[in-house]
Amino acid sequence: MSPEGVAAALLATLLCGCGLSMDKSLKPMVGHNLEVAVAKLGNPNSQQAASGETIYVWSSTTQGSALMMPGTTGGGMTKLGSDPTVMSSFASALVPFAATCSVAMAVDATNTITRYAWRGNDCSHYLRAMRQ
Repeated sequence: MSPEGVAAALLATLLCGCGLSMDKSLKPMVGHNLEVAVAKLGNPNSQQAASGETIYVWSSTTQGSALMMPGTTGGGMTKLGSDPTVMSSFASALVPFAATCSVAMAVDATNTITRYAWRGNDCSHYLRAMRQ
């Protein structure tokens, strides 16, 4: 996995917890009016009609960077005073990442939520909103 992938995975784990929390928060909205979701998540970013349903989508993207933990890059033998010792050098890197989340909810003709889906590596913003 690339350093960017490792940083994004680590950040997602730290910020969002796990996907079970998103499912646990979204599942109770099924069977309720869309107004319940709007009250928690705010106005959706987009909507589209599909097969007698309307799909509402909330999405967010945050750009950032994370400092990767130092790792040994090399070393060698040297003397500290008269004693031989091993010296190591350490390096760290600032790795860019994009934290994303999309939540989609399908509603029927009566604006009742019938199903949901979500994806992303950081849904903490929506998770906090649903817990309030």
